[in-house]
Amino acid sequence: MRSRTNPRHGREHGHGHRHFARPTRDGGWDHERGHGRDHDRMREGGGLGGRRGRVFDHGDLRLVVLQLIAEKPRHGYEIIKAVEELVGGAYSPSPGVIYPTLTMLEDLGHATVTEQDGKKLHALTDQGRAYLEENRPAVEALQARMAQIAGSRAKTRRLRSSARRRT
Repeated sequence: MRSRTNPRHGREHGHGHRHFARPTRDGGWDHERGHGRDHDRMREGGGLGGRRGRVFDHGDLRLVVLQLIAEKPRHGYEIIKAVEELVGGAYSPSPGVIYPTLTMLEDLGHATVTEQDGKKLHALTDQGRAYLEENRPAVEALQARMAQIAGSRAKTRRLRSSARRRT
């Protein structure tokens, strides 16, 4: 339970997250202020360390993976590296995200898997190609956003590099 000696002690609500509280002057608990400014920035999409929101929203990575295997059949690791390159190193999807996505695409009939040199090679099916075309505006918007992220990262690196040279 909550403790006066530990004002940030959380209270579990039975649905996977905790609510935190701070003590008030009258001896009660303020549940609204308990998270602090960093929590509020995260909730508003500000992130920490200057990062603004998520790189991909729900379902976006699926479209990016489909586009990548539409260009050419790829191994999972190649997909990870291609996504990282597309966003200029701002994000690198983990194998724990990519491989379940590839399995889901296979289950949906959007991708096929073949063995090549002991590795799984993922390719687009006709059904996957049709799905990709149905979602072409979203794919193009994602490509533009990834290019913008990559450009922003490159600009930041250039600025930092020139600042270091001046000192």
